[in-house]
Amino acid sequence: MSLFVTFWVALGATVALLGVDLYTGLTGKRAAHVASVLLTVVGLVTAIVLAVKLGSDVTFHPGIQLVHRTLARSVVVLLLPIAASGGLILLRDSARARPFHRRAAFVLVAVAVAALITGVWMYGTAAPRRALADAPAAASR
Repeated sequence: MSLFVTFWVALGATVALLGVDLYTGLTGKRAAHVASVLLTVVGLVTAIVLAVKLGSDVTFHPGIQLVHRTLARSVVVLLLPIAASGGLILLRDSARARPFHRRAAFVLVAVAVAALITGVWMYGTAAPRRALADAPAAASR
């Protein structure tokens, strides 16, 4: 399987697992929720690693790339308070942590969707590095 296909499979699986995370979290299926969240994090890390490899062959529009990277990094940062509040819920059955955990999870999903959209936009407007490197030579002919 090509790197391109592998990346899209990993990204698609991560997005699907994010939906499973929401479903299992909202329906109180705690064991399934924890398992699906762990799989989602593995999928996210895999998609990030593959995206970096895939992006090494292209040049992105700097403005779109800045927005995408900011959103993508925000998703990763949002995982920390969500994991901490989830830990409180699991270990102490903290009723106080539940509303925060739920709101933070919805924010994460919104930011993740925005990162997905900007990532697709960024890749859709990318130019191959070879084409850019050859452009000045072709223009001077």
